[in-house]
Amino acid sequence: FDEEEIADIRQLSRHTYAVRALTDIDDFNGQFNTDFDDEEVDTIGGLIMQTFGYLPKRGEAELLSTRSLEFVRRLHDKTQIGVVLAGMPRLLVNLRGKSGEFAQLYSRVNNTHNFGNALPDKDLAMLIESALGTGEFNDAFIKFSKGNARRLSNLMSGVVRLSKLNECDITYDMIEEYNKMLIS
Repeated sequence: FDEEEIADIRQLSRHTYAVRALTDIDDFNGQFNTDFDDEEVDTIGGLIMQTFGYLPKRGEAELLSTRSLEFVRRLHDKTQIGVVLAGMPRLLVNLRGKSGEFAQLYSRVNNTHNFGNALPDKDLAMLIESALGTGEFNDAFIKFSKGNARRLSNLMSGVVRLSKLNECDITYDMIEEYNKMLIS
């Protein structure tokens, strides 16, 4: 069968690359002039599993161990590829260390941005309309999500699931009732 092959290492912009977990360590080393050891593992995914103990998911940056963060720092230092870690304020504390003991790691922090605790209503409305295909219930979802995108996502997915299970349309009352089931 003739299927277009996706490259293991793709350059997305000048300093941004996407690397498949199945990329051979030797190929990675050749591309970025690094020297990661391939005696115990053969792939980048294996190296990350060995270092982190698991493959991190999006949104888990603040949960990374010091060892994992040091690995990310080392990867940045060796490849000169920029790294963006997005997370809660706890992430910055982890990068600094409780007593400032991670100076080498923290010295790589170039910029931080506090997005605040709530998204603007217009951004929430855009998310709602994009997910549901309608703005009919924007006011209710915005009211009950309290500006929190994660809460909005949980609320929308729960309400959609509820409407499908009950084979009925979404209503304000359904949104209000499902909201009561979410942890504040």
